[in-house]
Amino acid sequence: MRPNLISRPARHSALAHAVFLSLSTAWVAVPSSNALAQGTTNPTAHPAETTLGTVTVTGSSAGAPTEGSPDFAARTANTATRLDLTPRETPQSMSVVTNAQMQAFGLRD
Repeated sequence: MRPNLISRPARHSALAHAVFLSLSTAWVAVPSSNALAQGTTNPTAHPAETTLGTVTVTGSSAGAPTEGSPDFAARTANTATRLDLTPRETPQSMSVVTNAQMQAFGLRD
Protein backbone atom coordinates (compact mmCIF):
# COMPACT_ATOMS: atom_id res chain seq x y z
CA MET A 1 0.00 0.00 0.00
CA ARG A 2 1.29 3.44 -0.94
CA PRO A 3 1.88 5.87 1.94
CA ASN A 4 -0.47 8.82 1.96
CA LEU A 5 1.86 11.83 1.67
CA ILE A 6 -0.85 14.46 1.82
CA SER A 7 -3.48 14.30 4.51
CA ARG A 8 -7.13 14.30 3.52
CA PRO A 9 -7.89 17.82 4.92
CA ALA A 10 -4.90 19.26 3.07
CA ARG A 11 -6.10 17.73 -0.21
CA HIS A 12 -9.58 19.13 0.31
CA SER A 13 -8.12 22.49 1.23
CA ALA A 14 -6.02 22.61 -1.95
CA LEU A 15 -9.02 21.59 -4.03
CA ALA A 16 -11.19 24.20 -2.33
CA HIS A 17 -8.60 26.90 -3.03
CA ALA A 18 -8.34 25.90 -6.68
CA VAL A 19 -12.11 25.95 -7.15
CA PHE A 20 -12.41 29.28 -5.34
CA LEU A 21 -9.71 30.90 -7.48
CA SER A 22 -11.16 29.64 -10.73
CA LEU A 23 -14.69 30.79 -9.86
CA SER A 24 -13.68 34.12 -8.34
CA THR A 25 -11.74 35.17 -11.44
CA ALA A 26 -14.28 33.84 -13.94
CA TRP A 27 -16.75 36.67 -13.37
CA VAL A 28 -14.08 39.25 -14.25
CA ALA A 29 -13.65 37.77 -17.73
CA VAL A 30 -17.39 37.88 -18.53
CA PRO A 31 -18.46 41.38 -19.61
CA SER A 32 -21.63 42.67 -18.10
CA SER A 33 -24.51 43.53 -20.42
CA ASN A 34 -24.87 46.81 -18.51
CA ALA A 35 -21.33 47.86 -19.40
CA LEU A 36 -21.96 47.20 -23.10
CA ALA A 37 -25.22 49.14 -23.03
CA GLN A 38 -23.59 52.19 -21.46
CA GLY A 39 -20.66 52.32 -23.89
CA THR A 40 -22.28 52.47 -27.35
CA THR A 41 -25.51 51.43 -28.94
CA ASN A 42 -23.70 49.56 -31.72
CA PRO A 43 -20.69 47.63 -30.36
CA THR A 44 -19.39 46.87 -33.89
CA ALA A 45 -19.19 50.55 -34.92
CA HIS A 46 -15.80 52.26 -34.76
CA PRO A 47 -15.57 55.15 -32.32
CA ALA A 48 -14.87 58.63 -33.68
CA GLU A 49 -11.24 59.71 -33.64
CA THR A 50 -10.21 62.05 -30.87
CA THR A 51 -7.20 64.36 -30.96
CA LEU A 52 -5.63 65.05 -27.62
CA GLY A 53 -3.93 68.29 -26.73
CA THR A 54 -0.15 68.70 -26.63
CA VAL A 55 1.55 67.81 -23.38
CA THR A 56 4.87 69.49 -22.59
CA VAL A 57 7.07 67.97 -19.90
CA THR A 58 9.99 69.89 -18.43
CA GLY A 59 12.27 68.99 -15.59
CA SER A 60 15.71 69.19 -14.17
CA SER A 61 18.01 66.76 -12.51
CA ALA A 62 19.17 67.36 -8.98
CA GLY A 63 22.19 65.23 -9.75
CA ALA A 64 23.12 62.24 -7.71
CA PRO A 65 25.67 63.04 -5.01
CA THR A 66 27.80 60.08 -6.05
CA GLU A 67 28.08 60.93 -9.74
CA GLY A 68 31.48 62.35 -10.60
CA SER A 69 32.52 62.54 -6.96
CA PRO A 70 36.11 61.37 -6.47
CA ASP A 71 35.29 60.26 -2.91
CA PHE A 72 32.77 57.69 -4.06
CA ALA A 73 34.82 56.18 -6.89
CA ALA A 74 37.11 53.18 -6.61
CA ARG A 75 40.46 53.81 -8.23
CA THR A 76 42.04 50.39 -7.80
CA ALA A 77 40.84 46.97 -6.79
CA ASN A 78 42.47 43.87 -5.35
CA THR A 79 41.03 40.76 -6.92
CA ALA A 80 41.84 37.07 -7.18
CA THR A 81 43.61 37.68 -10.51
CA ARG A 82 46.35 39.65 -8.70
CA LEU A 83 46.61 41.96 -11.66
CA ASP A 84 46.74 45.72 -11.31
CA LEU A 85 43.40 46.45 -12.99
CA THR A 86 40.84 49.19 -12.54
CA PRO A 87 37.32 48.08 -11.62
CA ARG A 88 36.24 48.76 -15.22
CA GLU A 89 38.98 46.45 -16.56
CA THR A 90 38.21 43.63 -14.12
CA PRO A 91 36.50 40.73 -15.94
CA GLN A 92 34.07 39.91 -13.13
CA SER A 93 31.24 41.43 -11.17
CA MET A 94 32.31 43.72 -8.33
CA SER A 95 30.57 45.55 -5.51
CA VAL A 96 32.52 48.52 -4.21
CA VAL A 97 31.78 50.28 -0.92
CA THR A 98 34.22 53.09 -0.24
CA ASN A 99 35.11 54.58 3.14
CA ALA A 100 33.40 57.83 2.10
CA GLN A 101 30.17 55.92 1.38
CA MET A 102 30.29 54.19 4.77
CA GLN A 103 30.76 57.55 6.49
CA ALA A 104 27.99 59.17 4.43
CA PHE A 105 25.52 56.46 5.42
CA GLY A 106 26.63 56.47 9.06
CA LEU A 107 28.13 52.98 8.97
CA ARG A 108 30.97 52.01 11.24
CA ASP A 109 33.98 50.24 9.83
